Amino acid sequence: METIEEIKKANMLLHGFDIDSSPLKVDTEFSEFAYLLSKVNPPDLDIRLRNISKWKMRKNAQEYMDSKLKVRDVRHCNDRMFFKLDGLEVSGVAELAKVYNDVSKYVSPFKIPIKYTSEYGQYYGLLAFHQGLYDTLEFYKDMLLSITHIELTSKINDITTSCYLHEIMHTQLLEPKGKVIDYNNGEVLSMFMEFVYLLDKDSQEGLLRTTEKNKINYFLLEFDNMFKYYYENDGTISEYDALKSSKYASSILKAIKLFQIYYYGNSSIRKEIFRYIQMVIDGSIILEEMLEHFDITHKSSIDGSIYKYLLRR
Repeated sequence: METIEEIKKANMLLHGFDIDSSPLKVDTEFSEFAYLLSKVNPPDLDIRLRNISKWKMRKNAQEYMDSKLKVRDVRHCNDRMFFKLDGLEVSGVAELAKVYNDVSKYVSPFKIPIKYTSEYGQYYGLLAFHQGLYDTLEFYKDMLLSITHIELTSKINDITTSCYLHEIMHTQLLEPKGKVIDYNNGEVLSMFMEFVYLLDKDSQEGLLRTTEKNKINYFLLEFDNMFKYYYENDGTISEYDALKSSKYASSILKAIKLFQIYYYGNSSIRKEIFRYIQMVIDGSIILEEMLEHFDITHKSSIDGSIYKYLLRR
């Protein structure tokens, strides 16, 4: 299995996404909206990030998540656990997947180890174990993702805490597979959790607006990649590359659109949003059903209201 298309299908099956997920089309309406967002100039705010300890960051994140949702235990493994696979002989792909699955153990998502990178880095992410690319996609239908660790910058503050919550939300959507069907929606709830936490943490909204600005800049970067794929592609940008850019671009807009409903909503609406998120976590509905309930679509996320929201005073 070596082609980009096969790698894409393996990744889709591994996470439970629809293998036919495709990049958003870059039409005139979408392009005009992206141009509008490029002109957003939010008010300058005096942001003073307060450094906190790693222990405090974890404590704050867990207490906040517990106040909003009931999280599930998640599958965890480390390299030492996978040494058990060395030398094992299996009869077929199904048994191989079962061996991989049996090596992991279930733990609280807050017990997943955190690896801290350079304090100057902006990277954060969730690392899941899957070794190699097998010759058949059947393996990826049966294999379950196991999380090895979460990566965060070593310079810890309240924005770092929101990034940690972002990754904790990802852990809640990995199993069972299929809680999120469209790959383009893969980051919606994780980004939404960032916004909600920062709103509650800072009533002056400085932290929230800083993150919103960063997300819009990220959207513009990913939109540019999509535009190049459709209109300036010299063969170096694959459909899968465009799809990955589309996931972030689409998720950013939908997360902000959902957060708008939360931001302007009363306590009943806010509780309803988290009730639906809990149903997604529990597997009783898929994310797309939740988005449909709140009318969160690509079309509704480029209707101009995000632009007005970002310019709020």
